[in-house]
Amino acid sequence: MLMNGVAKNGDVRIEFVANSTWDGVEGSGVLFVPGVLGNADSFRDELEYVAPTPGISISLRGRGRSDVPIHEYAFTDQVNDIQAVFDSVPLSPVVLVGYSVGVPIALEFAVRNRSDVNGVMVIDYPARYPAFSEAWAERAMASEAGKGREAAIRGLRESSKETLLWTRIRELTCPVLIIRGEPSCGGLLKDEDLARYLEALPHAQIVAFAGSGHDIWNPDKDRYLTTMCEFVQSAVSK
Repeated sequence: MLMNGVAKNGDVRIEFVANSTWDGVEGSGVLFVPGVLGNADSFRDELEYVAPTPGISISLRGRGRSDVPIHEYAFTDQVNDIQAVFDSVPLSPVVLVGYSVGVPIALEFAVRNRSDVNGVMVIDYPARYPAFSEAWAERAMASEAGKGREAAIRGLRESSKETLLWTRIRELTCPVLIIRGEPSCGGLLKDEDLARYLEALPHAQIVAFAGSGHDIWNPDKDRYLTTMCEFVQSAVSK
């Protein structure tokens, strides 16, 4: 059974969905960070699959049922959204699972909170937060996920600045699993990105999902859920 919660990053309410209730006793678990237009509901299947391991999925500002500020959509603002949720629940150490543009946000959080992070799962995205173009904003607003999210999309576009994390992530010593879709099928991790990950994180494990594009749960969701759950449970137990 899933439950909804809210944390506050300053005046901005950040929604999260959890698969556990807490009695105040701190314990380990997993925290999911969705893609750029995803929200806490994007990982409902994963939350149920990893149970009884405690898990949380968040809606970054402007997405899901989180508040929609007019401005303040910078990379750091979004990292601080994760921090606000993490600080509001007794979930530590944590394993982070980041998808797409959620990857650099999760990686920055992991670097800042190294002593509280037992593992990071990177899903098909480089260690780089993008500068969003006007063309991207127009496509995003025209998409199904972007309907009713025009203010957030504009905020993301106006606040974005390319941020490279290849040097920052060298500080991570926890287990790292990198899931890659096939570039020929729409996967976003290029060979040079994988090389940079291995240069920065030589202990990282890379798994390629044959036949999958950026939506790596297609066409074999069981493969994705099993791989994710095995990594999370292994890292949580360390």
